[in-house]
Amino acid sequence: MFFQREREMAEPVRHWLRRQHPQVKEEFGLPWGICDLVGLSFSECQVAKRLSFRQYRPIGPMHRVELLRHIPDQESGSAITFRRLQKTWRGTAFTPSLEDELRTLIASRFVVPKRSGSLQKLNGWAPMHERIVGR
Repeated sequence: MFFQREREMAEPVRHWLRRQHPQVKEEFGLPWGICDLVGLSFSECQVAKRLSFRQYRPIGPMHRVELLRHIPDQESGSAITFRRLQKTWRGTAFTPSLEDELRTLIASRFVVPKRSGSLQKLNGWAPMHERIVGR
């Protein structure tokens, strides 16, 4: 099959993705650009686990995802103090808003503050997908 224009390819790809039964989203923005079509198959078990933690909101922008990556998972038994996290992010875009970002993650139940003042992430469900296909 020969395509003269990119948009001519979109319809056959859309049909191909839908036949595989993933969720399909068009014009999906990623940090490295816009993907014309994305198909994602969720892992029902992982989705159920995330919902059991009452985590209904998206984590948020990529910088928040990156921040969350630096907080130890509750299942690991490790934790990090705010001061240690602050030192890690000193001089980055997080410095002025680290507290706000942490408040957001705590309110959305992605981070749990411990009595000691340290922080742990409540995860155990990532990744939530079985397959991602993008074009």
